[in-house]
Amino acid sequence: MNDKCFSIVDRMRSGSFDFDDAKIRTAYALNLCTVSVSQIIDYNDIVVLEQEYEAILNNLNIERMPKDEALLSILKQLLDTITFFRIQEGDKRFIDREYQNKMKNAIWSAVPNFGLIVAGGNPITMAVSLASQVGIGYMNYRKVKAENAFAQEKQMWQLQRSAIEQFNGLRRELFDTAWRLVDAHELPDEYRLTERQVKQYNEILMDPDYVRRYERLDTIKEAFVAYPPFWYFFGNTANTISRSTAGEAQEYYLNAAKTYFEIFVRSFSACNLQRENQVASACALEYVDLLRLDVPEEREKIPGLIDFAIKMSGNANDVLQLCAFSYLKIGDFKSAATIFRRLVNEGYNAVVNSQLLSGYYVSEYLAGDRTVERDYTYLKSRINEEYLFPFPDSLMLPPGAEISTELISNSFIDNQKEILAKKFEIAISLFKSKYRVLFNKCIPVPEGKKYTDSYFDGSTAAYAARKADGIALKNKKDLVRYIEELNDTDYPYCYLSVMNDMLNSALLLNCVQGKDDKLVDYLARAVIANREKLASFAKERDKFTYDTYEEMLEISFDEFTEGFFNYLEIYSGVYVKQKNDIIAMNEAEMNLREFCIHEGFDTPDVLYQTANDIVEEPAITKQFLSIDIIENGELPSVANNRYDKVKELVEKHREGLCEKDSAVKLYMSTQEEFDRYFIKTSIPNKREIRRKTVAVIDDTAKSNSDLLITTEGIVQIVKGRVKETVPYEAITLAADKSAIILHQPYASKDVNIDRLVELISALSGTDIIEIRDKKTTFSKIADLATLVKKQLPDMDGKK
Repeated sequence: MNDKCFSIVDRMRSGSFDFDDAKIRTAYALNLCTVSVSQIIDYNDIVVLEQEYEAILNNLNIERMPKDEALLSILKQLLDTITFFRIQEGDKRFIDREYQNKMKNAIWSAVPNFGLIVAGGNPITMAVSLASQVGIGYMNYRKVKAENAFAQEKQMWQLQRSAIEQFNGLRRELFDTAWRLVDAHELPDEYRLTERQVKQYNEILMDPDYVRRYERLDTIKEAFVAYPPFWYFFGNTANTISRSTAGEAQEYYLNAAKTYFEIFVRSFSACNLQRENQVASACALEYVDLLRLDVPEEREKIPGLIDFAIKMSGNANDVLQLCAFSYLKIGDFKSAATIFRRLVNEGYNAVVNSQLLSGYYVSEYLAGDRTVERDYTYLKSRINEEYLFPFPDSLMLPPGAEISTELISNSFIDNQKEILAKKFEIAISLFKSKYRVLFNKCIPVPEGKKYTDSYFDGSTAAYAARKADGIALKNKKDLVRYIEELNDTDYPYCYLSVMNDMLNSALLLNCVQGKDDKLVDYLARAVIANREKLASFAKERDKFTYDTYEEMLEISFDEFTEGFFNYLEIYSGVYVKQKNDIIAMNEAEMNLREFCIHEGFDTPDVLYQTANDIVEEPAITKQFLSIDIIENGELPSVANNRYDKVKELVEKHREGLCEKDSAVKLYMSTQEEFDRYFIKTSIPNKREIRRKTVAVIDDTAKSNSDLLITTEGIVQIVKGRVKETVPYEAITLAADKSAIILHQPYASKDVNIDRLVELISALSGTDIIEIRDKKTTFSKIADLATLVKKQLPDMDGKK
């Protein structure tokens, strides 16, 4: 049987296999049901259940389906069962919202130069590959789930036990259906998938190791002749591997991906059992990404594949978004613009798509097409004009100046900077108002009255109302009860809790990178200035009177936080001013968006215009200010900023560190390339790592071993995997002095190891140790590093 199966697979590769055979279609219909039920059970995920309904079962082509009562019966049972447990509309929006933001980020990262949009860019330079990089929402969810990144929502999306029981019942029904179909249609046994084969297939698709996944899929391919989706997932795995390898290996997996994508498109089109299918769209678009424009026979396939993707999309906006970029790849800007306009009307990534669309209209106008002015006017009615590329006629030009694409692009960038700066300003203002209320709530309300936040907002009216309520404390009985309540609330130490929360939130913003200690010190100084008064409130409760209550009301949030918020505004302003392209600005807005969601605010776009967004639970916070600050009055950080010191040393030693015009680049945190690096990387805990990183040594050729120079040591990223931070004093030098030893040796022909050693020695405060005995273990190195640290002065110069 194996020889026969291998010959079938060979015929599938060569294109000589008849996928339109009635037996193949019958087996495919049966296999669709078998895999669908099995994946719903094995993934145990209500989102996957929804995808099975929308992408497969709800789109059957009845005309092409085999007419068999047993098959019809099982399909009806499956549809009825899934319908009962389908996902709610609100949950759909939750899932899609985060995916839209990922798509937006990928779009700006993929466009190499935004000026190309206005200039009508060269298709070769616009040949972005979004489909392979970000994928459609359907595939993105399953990929993330396979990589265990949905741990937080795992419980939220799990199916009910009753649902699993019902789907297990359907499995039994499927066996009966299979028995009847095989008998009635004389189906070859190798066409029908067994429950064991499907279970193994599902397990393989959830394997996060792509090379191993490819090998495992290769061993079972003979069993999946009559199940076209298998060939897409096989090709997708090969494509993923090819993008992280180089040389012959990359070519091998690239050709494998093309082969299996071609098999899927041919087999799926011939069987034609589904009217819509997002897996089919994903396959076509990823296939387009792999095809070369300079190879005529490959370029000729692209328009047909895009049309196929649109036809199979079921009007899914994320698929259409990728189709638009596939049109850009072949220079069909008009077709791309048609899709962008459609997406704007549907409200899908409306700002991004309107910007792309406005760039197209402006480029056409500059080329002499005056009819697009009407289209641009319509676009302004759908989106705030400030987001768009300025229309040439709207620009105020100095005498003698001429309109150019550079002038328009610069004007666009300036407008986006102003918008971004305003978004930061609004968010920080809301942030300040939120914590003013929380700060004022630290003082309990006399008589336990309930008030809205406006009662605590610090306004003159609010202060007068709080003072008036305090009159009740002139009654001795009410005063005793209030003192007990003060003891229960742990006043005034609750102020520290509020400010610690405020610090934790502020440090989510990249604009304060390297300024942690300064922000802490601004608040700490205010606490120290008021510590005697705060301590007296805490200790002398037996002397508490109405006058004491009035004194407590005089404790001002603005007095405590004036310096903190002044500098937060300064840092954000400078941060935005340094952004010189749309990619860097988008990264800044993504960071601001995370901050806004964390604080329960609307998103930056919504703050600037209008709408709603979800509120996420805040993360566990750190304690920057301890209670002893009231007791001893010492600043948490006596030393100046560690970040600035590391930065100064890197700047001093960076000259000659990387070879000029080489594949390895060093980016400081003040450079736009630094932002781009963290936009593109998908490392876990990216925000925390980025906050501590001063510079990046990026291997742009193979992307297999990058170094992050941080305030704590060097972080090595090998093939996308983040290694644990190695303190500078624990880094050693190989015996032949050709490499430094981190968790594994690091060397590059484009990096001057001598200069790198000088930098590490400066950062550690001692000469880097040369390891001559190759058997020396890292535990010994760690012990040695500990001894060295004990001999080094700390940042105050003390032992």
